[in-house]
Amino acid sequence: MSHPEYSIHFQQETAASDSIKELAAYTALSATLMAVLYYLVYFDPTTYVHMVTEDRFGEWFTAVAYALTSLILAFLAWKHAAGVKRLLWSLMALVLFLLSAEEISWGQRVFHFHTPKNLVDLNLQSEMNLHNLAVLGDLNSTIYNYLLSLLILWIAFSLIVKLRAPGVNQRLLAWGIPVYPLKLLPVLALPVWMWTVFPPIKSDETGEFMLSLAIFLWAVDAFSQRVAPRAANNNGKLVTMALLLAVAVTLLACWQRPGSLRYRLNNLAADSYPGSGMYTQAEVLFQYIYAHPEHLTVDTRINHGRMLMQQGDTERAASVLEEARREVADSPNLDVTEKKLRNAVIASILGDHEMDIRLFGEINQDMEQQLAASSSDTERVTLMFRKAKILEARGDYAASAAATQAAKDEAKRTGVKVSRLR
Repeated sequence: MSHPEYSIHFQQETAASDSIKELAAYTALSATLMAVLYYLVYFDPTTYVHMVTEDRFGEWFTAVAYALTSLILAFLAWKHAAGVKRLLWSLMALVLFLLSAEEISWGQRVFHFHTPKNLVDLNLQSEMNLHNLAVLGDLNSTIYNYLLSLLILWIAFSLIVKLRAPGVNQRLLAWGIPVYPLKLLPVLALPVWMWTVFPPIKSDETGEFMLSLAIFLWAVDAFSQRVAPRAANNNGKLVTMALLLAVAVTLLACWQRPGSLRYRLNNLAADSYPGSGMYTQAEVLFQYIYAHPEHLTVDTRINHGRMLMQQGDTERAASVLEEARREVADSPNLDVTEKKLRNAVIASILGDHEMDIRLFGEINQDMEQQLAASSSDTERVTLMFRKAKILEARGDYAASAAATQAAKDEAKRTGVKVSRLR
């Protein structure tokens, strides 16, 4: 004869055991993802750059994860919710759909449609999205800071409610307010780690990737609990299938997409990695660029020479910069001023201060003459921004900031759109 109290006790022990196993599984998943990213950023920087470049795996996985999460929440809202809960979950589904669309510029590079002219003039990247509007300025970084704070609060709130106030937890879940499951908290902690501790090598992109994964797994868990509550033991299978689906759709979407690989390779090789003292990784990227000449720019060797000089490898730096001089002289895409600018930068790196000062003096004189001869507001503002960039290249950051502000003031006074000029 069975005893009900023994049966209830057994079910509670089984549920606790399953929760511990799931927590261990998600902790292992989080640790594995973190280990892979650390390995890539330190030991395989080329693959890491491919991952964090636009139209590549990281961006597409983020977009696909948000899109699938939006579909799951929309389904739950209309099939398994009512009242305030339906409204809240529908709103979350809409927000995640918008995030997914914004992440890939509403599929612009997939369907090859042009950005409307009015938006071209306002968007810093001339793309079909809102988050790159010039009018937003530094709002994106502000949003990241608020998002990081909200994530930390969400983690703390979920821990307190789950562990200390189970009654409140049940009430919030009934209203549709998302309380993140304890077993998934290791995954939700990943974007916080990426934005605070991980080396600042495009960690914003990897943070977005991890956040989309955490939200996606939460939606899959909510789906399994409501649609198939008896299949709790099959949660692992459901999560695995969902992740495989997300990865498959991501690979299909980004397959053979060109993206912005040349820009990203040069940017991380010249700035991000050396700026973090990771010269070995930067050297790997420079060698990859040389092996794939389609990624070369007129500034690649100049930046490489600067990095070698910083490391004290003057002989190699001189050789690389001499090759850079030849490329500058032979470049059909540079005007006289641009060639003088790059030769002045090379001279500055090599310590030839006499040539450096002479060339920058000539450049400044050329710019003043061009400004005096400018025949339109647009041309004048463009030249003012160009002068600011030249001062930045010279290393005179205070003068560059002042010149940039003067250009902005002139653009505002004359009504010239600056997003297309900078």
